[in-house]
Amino acid sequence: MNAYKPALHADELFRCRSKITAITGPARCGKSRAALEKILLFALKYPGVRVLLTRKTRVSMTESILETLENYVIPKGSPWMGNITRSTRQKYILPNGSELIICGLDMPQKVLSSEYDYIYVSEAIETDANDYEILLSRLSGRNAPYRQVVLDTNPGSPIHWIKQRIDSNEIHNIQFQFSDNPVIDQDVLDSLKLLTGHRYARLYLGQWCAAEGIIFDLSNCLCPHQDPPKGEYYGSIDFGFKDPFGALLGVLYNDQAGKQILYIYDERKVNEQPIVVHAQWLKANANADTIFFCDHENPEAIRELRKHDLSAQSANKNVIFGLESVQSMIAGNKLFISDRLHNLVAEASCFVYDVLTEKPAKNQDDHLSDCLRYLCATLRSSGMLEIDSAQAS
Repeated sequence: MNAYKPALHADELFRCRSKITAITGPARCGKSRAALEKILLFALKYPGVRVLLTRKTRVSMTESILETLENYVIPKGSPWMGNITRSTRQKYILPNGSELIICGLDMPQKVLSSEYDYIYVSEAIETDANDYEILLSRLSGRNAPYRQVVLDTNPGSPIHWIKQRIDSNEIHNIQFQFSDNPVIDQDVLDSLKLLTGHRYARLYLGQWCAAEGIIFDLSNCLCPHQDPPKGEYYGSIDFGFKDPFGALLGVLYNDQAGKQILYIYDERKVNEQPIVVHAQWLKANANADTIFFCDHENPEAIRELRKHDLSAQSANKNVIFGLESVQSMIAGNKLFISDRLHNLVAEASCFVYDVLTEKPAKNQDDHLSDCLRYLCATLRSSGMLEIDSAQAS
């Protein structure tokens, strides 16, 4: 075996049996190494256990956690390593029958097909609440005295679903520090010190903080979940298959003072499911009178929803108009969002402007953010949503 000796917060992780544990802290503070060392010990100690190692995508694992596992954690010359390359490896089978299964969350059906005694999520900040709940549903192995999910992540937005569940004590948190990594050198620390803004706060200081240039600050829109009041029911849909299908459900109503309020009370964000499955969910969870505003770039999907007796029509997708509409609703205190909508909140916390183009940055997880934009823009352009012109400008 190698000579790794857990100390400080790594030792706390080794002793921890909390069912759900997040290990957080700045970059390069030894979180991943500690987690992988515990996984190997767990698998060797309890014969026949099944351990899932996962990340948002399988391809991102090859040169990250698998590189650390094979080069620093698994003893050199272990016969069960075989000659399989990291990019194609699906599992490690230990001599006692324990298995370390490799699978990205971009293959949810494969994850759902098995049961696990232990689940490790690398770069958990990339995941959403749907990923998390899928994993919890598979933590049902029977070959160890305890089961555990470990979420390994640097801090992100303070309204990210992981931070919210840490604050509510649903997730136990072990906060690593640079002192937990005995081999970190000053040159690495000096490089991290050169970071600026939210990257400096998150990756050097280990703090949860909002990103600069955030487009939708929903922190003041969150409210305790409640059943939707009487009003006009609307939904919005961003179609996807490999990319997630996103949907929001909301109700437009007047409060006691006569102020128009849009309350978003439910969400859906799922990969690799056919339209018929989404239609079933919408019929089960939306009010029967709901009108859905949909991404018009997929007219066939809109027609499919209509076949299931759902009122689906094209959304106003004008980006600038949509951004202004959402922002003015926030500024006017007219937008309220259930605190159960972890996916929307997590997306919005990372939905930022590109500093060069001053437009929403491309290649970001924005499916539910787009749904919010579609909803507000279409309601406004159709005259159903009243927005103060001063706020909209």
